[in-house]
Amino acid sequence: MSTIVRNILAWQAETPDEPALIQAGNEPLSITYTTLLHIIEDFGQQLQSAGIGKGSMICLALPNSPNFVVTFLSAIAIGATVAPLNLALKQTEIQFLLDDFEVDLVIGPEDLSVEGSSELAKALVSGPFASSRCYWDGKKAVLDILRSGRSDSLTDAGFDAEGDDNIALVLHTSGTTGRPKGVPLQASNLLASANNVVEAYSLKPEDRSVLIMPLFHIHGIVAGLLAPLLSGSCVVFPEKGNLNPAFWQDFVEHRATWWTATPTHQKILLSFPPPPAETKIRFVRSCSSPLSPVVLRQLEKTFHAPVLEAYAMTENAHHISTNPQKGSRKPGTVGLPCASIDLRIIDDDGGFLGVDERGEVAIRGPSVMHGYRHNPDANAKAFTHDGYFRTGDQGLLDRDGYLQLTGRIKELVNKGGEKISANEIDNVILEHESISEAVAFAIPDDMYGEDVGAAVVLREGCKLTPASLREWLRAQIANFKVPSKIWVVDSIPKTATGKVQRLTVAKTMLEKQ
Repeated sequence: MSTIVRNILAWQAETPDEPALIQAGNEPLSITYTTLLHIIEDFGQQLQSAGIGKGSMICLALPNSPNFVVTFLSAIAIGATVAPLNLALKQTEIQFLLDDFEVDLVIGPEDLSVEGSSELAKALVSGPFASSRCYWDGKKAVLDILRSGRSDSLTDAGFDAEGDDNIALVLHTSGTTGRPKGVPLQASNLLASANNVVEAYSLKPEDRSVLIMPLFHIHGIVAGLLAPLLSGSCVVFPEKGNLNPAFWQDFVEHRATWWTATPTHQKILLSFPPPPAETKIRFVRSCSSPLSPVVLRQLEKTFHAPVLEAYAMTENAHHISTNPQKGSRKPGTVGLPCASIDLRIIDDDGGFLGVDERGEVAIRGPSVMHGYRHNPDANAKAFTHDGYFRTGDQGLLDRDGYLQLTGRIKELVNKGGEKISANEIDNVILEHESISEAVAFAIPDDMYGEDVGAAVVLREGCKLTPASLREWLRAQIANFKVPSKIWVVDSIPKTATGKVQRLTVAKTMLEKQ
């Protein structure tokens, strides 16, 4: 069993009757650390009976819930790898993930049917993988196999004894080439990053957090789930599974002390009626995209708690730096690098730059992945000769060691923490029979920080409105990827050599407004 699962379950000996997980609602479900241990042991055996074990790939197509937690921890405890799925994806996007990760077993929600009409159900019609659903029977999580797949019966039962080097989690991250890259993270990567979160915010068993972030996102898995459990504290799942106006009711009723979320989520919280005056919030963590100083001040004024902006990325198993809970906080920066992270600012050749010199942020440490999955070309570009990972973010370190991010080198749209490949959007738009050219890019957005915009050129004689193109796109890609603004133009601005520069196109289009 990997150290991360062992350390979580070790709290059963110290605080056996304290809750590890709470599902809020009219009839709240509370799972103690003792119960969690027994449920994970039981579910691990169910997975093994289904032919799942060390090296197996499981796609978790579950919403935020205790079932997700039990399934995730049980899987990595027996040495399997988990690939969480965003249920907002379309059929073709789901099929790409299942094929790319060579999934052995898909675990869906209780209402999953292979004959159903959901995007997930349609993606399960064909493929060599097994399909199942997970439901709660009142005492434990139950695995219900709907269709068998290529998994073979295991010869070795029981938890994997030495699991720290196992690939515990694999996620897709967008790339500038448009093809999502697989990020394999070892159990040791997750442990190092989650421990950094615990240490940075001094998490203790008496802390409780309400989980806002989705568990198909590294932010949710590491900072929202694993860090609290490693500290012996409790994770509260909102009644409706995500951020909703009942947030403060859940927060107060279950004695939560903090939360972590993107700036977009923070703005949504500001739009809700304020919490009761007696609500005690120890701190608020903001991460996954830049938080403006204006919003930071609004949050602190409204919630009477320090707001700590952090910096993270999937390839580092999340947490890289944060403004400190104790000591100076600098709005506009993402704080100080974690002690286990060797963070440098480098030039194009990988050379180290000095104080206040702007360059690319590069990192090295126990939480950094070893390389993209089956992608040697990307790995050759992503790492320097001495092993630093190039983040693709531009920034500088000031004289006090605080990191200021000044831009992104990679051409990605950061929509409220969700990284979207502009090139992927180009390719989808170009599949429309009326489009001859297409360029997607980031545009400013008050809620998300950035949103997707696109400029298109129609084929001769064709007519197409932005609204009808957006409607067509909604059937091809997830709604959050559909451009919020589309310009139909006669030509796309290009350089003298015929290259398209997205920043130039974005600037030109925005000037047309």
